[in-house]
Amino acid sequence: LNDVTLEPTPTDNTDNSDNSDNNPSPPPTNNDNIPGTPAPTGSLCQQLPGKPGYWFKKDDLYYPCATTTRYYDGRKGACGCGVNDDLFPWQYQIYTAAANKAIFDSSTWCGAGCGICFELTPTGWSPDGTGTTNIQTITVMVTNLCPENPDWRWCSSPNTYGYEAHFDLMDYPFGSGLISGGLGWDNPEVYYKQVECPSTYLSNWNTCECKDQKPSSYDGPGTPLNDVTLEPTPTDNTDNSDNSDNNPS
Repeated sequence: LNDVTLEPTPTDNTDNSDNSDNNPSPPPTNNDNIPGTPAPTGSLCQQLPGKPGYWFKKDDLYYPCATTTRYYDGRKGACGCGVNDDLFPWQYQIYTAAANKAIFDSSTWCGAGCGICFELTPTGWSPDGTGTTNIQTITVMVTNLCPENPDWRWCSSPNTYGYEAHFDLMDYPFGSGLISGGLGWDNPEVYYKQVECPSTYLSNWNTCECKDQKPSSYDGPGTPLNDVTLEPTPTDNTDNSDNSDNNPS
């Protein structure tokens, strides 16, 4: 998305605080000087006015954020990457994921997101888990759908935590596979972008039933916001002083 103008979020400057400990400071964020409401407390992503979900700023670009979990069910999944209903072992030998409908672009079979690759980079924090201290970027291929039913908490769009996108990462053996054991990830928040799939991933993808239905282009989520102009937050300059000592001779 290019040449996007984001309008400021109106600010209510009414002071309703009771000066107790119920009004903590906003959660820390590395998106300094950017107007917008932070994502859940502790997150390093934030809302941008007029844009759904949460975003992470890096090098003057704004990347969409997503939640992650881990799974293994032994089944080929909704992109047909297996024989009968058994998955091809390569699905847990490279980074693959079941994506929610926002990414998968279908609620059944062979969605437009099948075979699409994304770079995921954790922020370290997690809305439900320990997150990770391993801030490593990985390339993930979508090979399955993370269904809203019964996984509405994570896989709806937006999900319970307010994120538009979700990646359920293949992890076998569960708890000690590429994600848990190799990366040490426990459901970290990530920011992501669509990328070209590595050649190894593509050769594996060509064994899947949905390979011929992969679109020539993909226009789903995963494009950073570029050349974004953010207007300053309005300032209330009303003078509420009592003028007692403000008019010296």
